[in-house]
Amino acid sequence: MRRIITIIFALLTTNCHADMGSWTDTNRQLFVASQLAITADWMTTRYGIIHRNELPSYLRESNKFLGPYPSVARLNLYSVFLLVSNYYITDYLPPDERNVYLFIRTATHGYAVHTNIQAGWQLRF
Repeated sequence: MRRIITIIFALLTTNCHADMGSWTDTNRQLFVASQLAITADWMTTRYGIIHRNELPSYLRESNKFLGPYPSVARLNLYSVFLLVSNYYITDYLPPDERNVYLFIRTATHGYAVHTNIQAGWQLRF
């Protein structure tokens, strides 16, 4: 499983299939930061799901799409969807709006990672 996730992440964050010709350097840097934030959120949430019985019962997922107690498979599917759609949304946006979108995406997932770590969830698969 770890190998598959690593391969998917590597393919999604490289520009081997992506046409980023119209992207600025800042767009590219923010895109990588957003991909890393999404992946870190995925990792901490996955840890929380796997170790659900060892953590306080009041801790639950707050994402409405996943529900309060998602399965690992559902989380994996959702996270891969986020990583892929992040590229297409970024590429679709006009150049001047990309930075705003990517900053918001990075900050949102960065905050989720911070909250997960504060709750005792660890950053590991």
